[in-house]
Amino acid sequence: MSASVSHCKENMLTIEISIELKGSMLDMENAIQEELNHAGRLATEEALRRFDTDGTPITLKGKKLTARKQKATQYYECPYGTVHIDRYIYQSNEGGYTYCPLEDGARIFVTATPRYAQIVSGLYADLDGGKTCRTLYSLLRRKTAKANVQNLAESVASVAQIKEENWEYDIPKLDAEVASVAFGLDGAYVMMREDGWREAMCGTISLYDKKGERLYTSYFAAPPEYGKQKFHAKMDREIERTKARFPTAKYVGLGDGAKDNWTFLRRHTKDLLLDFWHVSEYIHKAADAYWGSAAKWKESKDAWLEQWLHTLKHAKDGAMLLLNELKERKSELTGEKAETVRKTITYMENHLELMKYGTFVRRHLPIGSGVTEASCKTVIKSRMCVSGAGWSPTGSGVVLTLRALHLSEPTWDSFWSRVMRYGVPGSHEYGPKTPIADTIN
Repeated sequence: MSASVSHCKENMLTIEISIELKGSMLDMENAIQEELNHAGRLATEEALRRFDTDGTPITLKGKKLTARKQKATQYYECPYGTVHIDRYIYQSNEGGYTYCPLEDGARIFVTATPRYAQIVSGLYADLDGGKTCRTLYSLLRRKTAKANVQNLAESVASVAQIKEENWEYDIPKLDAEVASVAFGLDGAYVMMREDGWREAMCGTISLYDKKGERLYTSYFAAPPEYGKQKFHAKMDREIERTKARFPTAKYVGLGDGAKDNWTFLRRHTKDLLLDFWHVSEYIHKAADAYWGSAAKWKESKDAWLEQWLHTLKHAKDGAMLLLNELKERKSELTGEKAETVRKTITYMENHLELMKYGTFVRRHLPIGSGVTEASCKTVIKSRMCVSGAGWSPTGSGVVLTLRALHLSEPTWDSFWSRVMRYGVPGSHEYGPKTPIADTIN
């Protein structure tokens, strides 16, 4: 390694790098990356030292802490590799765990710098531990172990979980004023190692302009739990924050028919609507039962579907008009065909109060919960339902916490800005995870 510090004065650090250019282009690019990593480690060491003290006593939460005379060496993981720092660690005269000002001030996660923690946890939100390790090496020539990736991701997720009641995150700058907001929640089943297939929950809060065009969606998720109390509490909190942020907007609840979802949504709005495309699937089944699949009836069936789906979507009493039409069609059928149409009629009758599509369309309100259903695939299934996956309660919570944050731009960056501002919870109380005697060389 040839990188070296040539000058360091106040806030300016100068590092010189020499790179031998030989071999293939790939060889030279790898050599460049290795030297850049060496320079990055040198710069990181100097940056970390800026957060250490001069060893004089300090007062923390009204308690006087004294530094040990001998500095303790600790390794830290950064995007460029591992660095070693001699830093002061403090303890009160009552003993107990130690406090490290450097780790608190620099916002260290376990033994990782914040940017490295951000990179690793962001990758782990999308990839399993092994793929995260391979990606780190492929992009940064950065070697690490799968267990280290998982531990670091858990540390970041735990901060997000601890602070979710207190930290409200930013949303992007929108191109138009928010006229309406739609809430939705749905579930997807994941394989739990101890309990088999269980339902993980996903929720969305979508913002719309006055024309009904979607502007932005925030995602929320929770691992399987009996009763869904924690997930509902999370959604309650986020919905109330959204109402405080957009007090003049119209609020609607969209769903696909699950009874407990409607019970939840009724707590937040009276404007509830059954997903239009979910109902249209039933209407298509009824049409298939009546006309069949013969080519000679295709034109008639398509024309009927177009007419009555348009009526359902736009007419004031579209659902009731279609319901009467279906009853007439059913009277002409027998056997399985009649039974199929009957199921569609029963479904519509059970949800008639939730099918006021014409009213919603005229008010430029959303009528579909596709955003929520898609989020189940995006947030939950694509990461957690891969072949051979089996989850623990902790592991599933880590992934879903990180994934919901990571997919809700700019929530991810907003989370990290709050970490930089407020620190890592617990750092004042505990500092390093091991007693002081074990950290001194």
